[in-house]
Amino acid sequence: NHKNTIEIARNIKNDNIVFNIVGNYADNFKDYWEEIFKDIPNNVKIWGEQSDLDKFYKNTDIFLFNSLDECNPVSIKEAISYNTPLLIRNLPIYNNRYDNISNFLNDDINHNIIQLNNLIDKIKDGFTYEYKYDTQYSFYKKNIDIYNRCLYKKNQNINIDISFIDGVKCTIKGYSKYKYIAKFI
Repeated sequence: NHKNTIEIARNIKNDNIVFNIVGNYADNFKDYWEEIFKDIPNNVKIWGEQSDLDKFYKNTDIFLFNSLDECNPVSIKEAISYNTPLLIRNLPIYNNRYDNISNFLNDDINHNIIQLNNLIDKIKDGFTYEYKYDTQYSFYKKNIDIYNRCLYKKNQNINIDISFIDGVKCTIKGYSKYKYIAKFI
């Protein structure tokens, strides 16, 4: 939602605030973004897609993410990993995950400007937050356990086929956390 971001920038009265817009501008959305980028204010810099995003995250005071339609954006998680205060929309899909660490945008430009100015004041006062991620191991362990529980539960029905063509043969089909030993007596 670059249009809203640019409107916020246009209405900010602080010359020291620069909005750096980074991202992909896909041809299939050209009708949307091309019109918006024709008349951008001096405090907006359009960067396009970048391969050195870490430089942007390291030098960002506030991460403004104005999207209206996202599932679980990696960019928010990246900003959090750099301990960057968030100014985002409170989308229902986020399930209140960012409530304790975010300031929220809405469709009212005055509200958004107030939110931005409040966040700037907090940063001047030394505002930071702590948001703990899982360690890689705990993330892996938690998710592999969930995967295994789903896999085994889904495939509890094991099919055991026995045939006598060219001798006795036992085939166990399906997935199980158990090991089987087949004995023919």
